Amino acid sequence: MAKNAADRLRNLDEKLDAIMKRLDVIEQVLLMSGEYPYIASAVRSMRQGVALYSEPLKVLDRLTTARKYLRRRTALRDELSQTIIGILAVRGSLNISQVTRELQAVRGKASRRIVRERLRRLQEEGAVCEAEGLGHRYELAR
Repeated sequence: MAKNAADRLRNLDEKLDAIMKRLDVIEQVLLMSGEYPYIASAVRSMRQGVALYSEPLKVLDRLTTARKYLRRRTALRDELSQTIIGILAVRGSLNISQVTRELQAVRGKASRRIVRERLRRLQEEGAVCEAEGLGHRYELAR
């Protein structure tokens, strides 16, 4: 049942992303034509409304993925790894410095070296992967 709910959540998120992309294209076409600025404004409002639903779904998807990794018997059982997985679940993709700052806020102390080492271990285990884009950002693996 939980897998079915996670699949439905991911499916809904993909549909909302497709809607956002379509609304973006419509807005750009309307803005470039210049004929209907009021319709472009309405499309922008619709896109913002869809974003209100899309972002919480992304967080829920990351949280269900994190829960899956934390429940695995092979997962690292130390508090630091679990906290890192939780941070990535809530915040999305982050680089090592950002994860370190989040850990400092949660635990009071953190070392970039230790965080880098733990992220490397989590990556080898398959719980974390490097995110696409600029820099070395990490996110939960799907």
